[in-house]
Amino acid sequence: MTKRQGLKPRSQKFVLRIGSWTNDQMSWISRIPGAFFVFRLIYKRLYPAPGPDVRFRQSLTRTALRPIGKIMIVSPKSCADSNVPWGPAEGNFFYEIWQSAIERFGAQRVLLHQVAPGDAGWAERLVSDIEAQDPTHVIFHGEENPNGEVNSWPGVGATLAGVWTGELIFLMYDSVYWWHIFAAETLAEVYPNVSVHATDTFPRELGKGIPRSGPGLLPTSLETIKILERRALFANRPDAPQSLTFVGSHYPDRIKQLAKFARRGIDIVVNPQRAGKSEKPSYEEYAAAIGHSWATINLSRNHGMPRKHVKARVLEAPLFGTLLVTDERKLTSGLIPEDGFVYFRSGRDLKRLMRRLRANPQEHEAIRDRGQRYAHGLAQSSFWDAIEGMPGRNPSE
Repeated sequence: MTKRQGLKPRSQKFVLRIGSWTNDQMSWISRIPGAFFVFRLIYKRLYPAPGPDVRFRQSLTRTALRPIGKIMIVSPKSCADSNVPWGPAEGNFFYEIWQSAIERFGAQRVLLHQVAPGDAGWAERLVSDIEAQDPTHVIFHGEENPNGEVNSWPGVGATLAGVWTGELIFLMYDSVYWWHIFAAETLAEVYPNVSVHATDTFPRELGKGIPRSGPGLLPTSLETIKILERRALFANRPDAPQSLTFVGSHYPDRIKQLAKFARRGIDIVVNPQRAGKSEKPSYEEYAAAIGHSWATINLSRNHGMPRKHVKARVLEAPLFGTLLVTDERKLTSGLIPEDGFVYFRSGRDLKRLMRRLRANPQEHEAIRDRGQRYAHGLAQSSFWDAIEGMPGRNPSE
């Protein structure tokens, strides 16, 4: 199969550095009329799809979305990865996807394919495993590529074309970024049965003909929830002051927003799980820091794009036992009923809201407890309901 020519590795590294700078500038670049279509053309030139476009191959046409029969989870790291241990209550996203799939579909319908660090032949091995086990669906994190390669998934798709007819589910955590949209479109050029699930928002910019769903938050398995419950993280709250916390990365726009709150006299404890620690806190410490807060604030604006989206804290805050306070209502209320969280429009609004809830502890506790009940169901259902409920898909087999 003849490959369309792309960039050499040295050129790709240079482009990656340019791309990193571009991501930081997207808040203003994205406002330029026609910028999306220009960047799409640039991306296609930099990372052309390998092999002929399936749109011009009559033998490869998109089939109807199938119900999930047997699903393969592609884990991008070895189960022995020391940075994120493989197991329950460890914060390993792909363990939670795998375990929640077993809880939903049964172990006999769930396969796991591990990509070991440094495995130069990972793509060939994955294709061979798909051919041998013949799952109906394969789910993978398409925003990242094993071994640091640039957009290597289209190569997998091109190899699968003609030898497998299942569905590749391209998982996105940050679908607001154009590069991720373009990567999914490139894969769909060489393999017809591609769908996209975004955890953060609905990927509306995707090209026509690609089935999509979102937002549907990453799952937390029932096994993990039971472990955290046994450790009393959801129940025992210390007699601490009425602390409002923020947990997350220190992006420039977030720092500015938190500084504005501080000027209004709103006291926010930032990343309490890291207090006094030189190393990364454990998942249990992370969950406890959120759950033992009086309330946790969620800032939903993406740091690189002028759009709001749903992040993990929207589920984690109520799941771990605290009150969710968020600056985004539309997407959040599509997941959690509005009586299970509180919404603010501005710093002034936030200050009034905090004053009211501190003066009315029963109202605070009622909203918090409703949110926790909703989150326990959402932790198992949001992700898989969105994928199974993708428009055009029949109910699961």
